[in-house]
Amino acid sequence: MVRSLGLKSGIINIPSTVFAFSKDGNSGERRNYYDRIKTVKIPNTVKTIGDYAFYDCKKLKNINIPTSVTNIGDCAFYGTNLNRITIPGNVSSINYSLFSDCYNLENVELRNGIKKIEFGAFSKCKSLKEIKLPESLISIGQGALSECVKLSKIELPDSLKRVEMFAFIGCTNLEKVIIPKNVSKIDTMAFGYKDQGVKIKNFKIKGYVGSVAKKYANDNNFKFLDITVKEKQTIKITSKVKTIKAKKLIKKAQKINPLTIKNAVGNVKYTLTKKGTSKKLWKFLKINNKSVITVNKWKKAKKGTYKIRIKVTASGNWEYKKFSKTKTVKVKIK
Repeated sequence: MVRSLGLKSGIINIPSTVFAFSKDGNSGERRNYYDRIKTVKIPNTVKTIGDYAFYDCKKLKNINIPTSVTNIGDCAFYGTNLNRITIPGNVSSINYSLFSDCYNLENVELRNGIKKIEFGAFSKCKSLKEIKLPESLISIGQGALSECVKLSKIELPDSLKRVEMFAFIGCTNLEKVIIPKNVSKIDTMAFGYKDQGVKIKNFKIKGYVGSVAKKYANDNNFKFLDITVKEKQTIKITSKVKTIKAKKLIKKAQKINPLTIKNAVGNVKYTLTKKGTSKKLWKFLKINNKSVITVNKWKKAKKGTYKIRIKVTASGNWEYKKFSKTKTVKVKIK
């Protein structure tokens, strides 16, 4: 059984359809045993990978693309089992349906030098969580990242000029995009749609006033956010009552972590505040940058429920304002 395929050094081209899965038209039996391969090692002498070269190799999980490669043909990795992939910058274009239907592809890095992502290049990559786009990218083609349902964030580079029709349609987890100032074209239903004519609820466009981003938001009745104005953070802070046994506290310090913080942007700082904290407990408390509270050794610890007041501050970034909120938590000594 073929599991790992190592191509010989000196090979310049991987021909079209050479490892592609195919079926006999009558019986439906597999005619190409290469559909069993899981790993392919490409030597750094290879310059081109042909159309449909590894098409529908459903078990192919690992492959390297060396920097020697300058062109990868249409549908070359369509329907494979790849989990992650890095494409070198010598490849100028991510061609037609190159990684379409790669259902397990989670992480993609496109290196600087790549200028285009063509029609359906990553369509139906249903596990895709992260794609790093290069600063050289000029255009994102029709349906290029359509139906990438787990994609929740996309950082578009300043070099980008065009986003074609349906580019991100069906990306139901993508609730906001930031449009760079050089984008001159956003085509029909490029962002913010579950399906044709069906919008993603509360979808937002962030960009520059007077730009195509503003026009696209207005034309599609999406909320528009001015990129020059910082948004408020919406940090979620929850707490639980923590219990310490008095006998243990009398003998040594105890550590508790009563806070859970979600959606914080920037560095988070935690500060104990005297006002609102039980007086008897105050002098025994310390807190670190992970919100872990140390209750120092207390020789005369008494049973009861005590309050601790904590100030949470998130520094924010260029997009979000600094956030500050105080939260009272409880510790029970029994």
